[in-house]
Amino acid sequence: SYIIFQRLNKLNSDKAYWYDKVLKRQRKPFFILFTCYILQQRKTVFLLTKFASLAVIPIIFYNYPALKYDLKTSSLVIILMVAAHIVLIYQEQSFNNRYLSFSYNFPYSLATLFFGYAINYLLFLMPEIIWMFSWFNLSNACLLLLSGFSFRLLVRSISFSATLNLFSFLKIIFLILCVLFIIISYNFYWIIAPLCLSLSYIIFRENYFYKNLA
Repeated sequence: SYIIFQRLNKLNSDKAYWYDKVLKRQRKPFFILFTCYILQQRKTVFLLTKFASLAVIPIIFYNYPALKYDLKTSSLVIILMVAAHIVLIYQEQSFNNRYLSFSYNFPYSLATLFFGYAINYLLFLMPEIIWMFSWFNLSNACLLLLSGFSFRLLVRSISFSATLNLFSFLKIIFLILCVLFIIISYNFYWIIAPLCLSLSYIIFRENYFYKNLA
């Protein structure tokens, strides 16, 4: 396990871009290995994901400027932004099973495992976070950030189910999006964060350690 971990900490590629060199020189904590993998091996997927996520902003707000400070509409926008990252979230699960399967034996607490990988999501959502805090006041930006972050944790927890293929995974996420749309439509957007966070922890606890990695 130690040898594999050291090899993963020396990720490299044939084409050494400047950010590859920076990543190679820096020590990489265990929980952000997937971020390094995406930035070095899946650049196209990452750029397409960010384009789809950030395209939601002009489509909604610049075409309908009257909705700029409407929290109901903003909550829907954040949910759609997170939904644009579904492919990356599913790839994270595949990455963990393929390269980090030994990590299931690490003596981490359940809470550490649950929140540890969350640093990846903060890094991936950094452009969206910057936009939120520049567009809204502090309280609304924090509410939206918690809603989007909790939804992403929920999607991640669902991906840990060993019985789900990609098609089934997408169907479940689509159903969840429909439910969240109804909740937002009735102005209950404030319950998205606690609801998604609670469900994500329960699903994560029931699925993380009980999987077939064959």
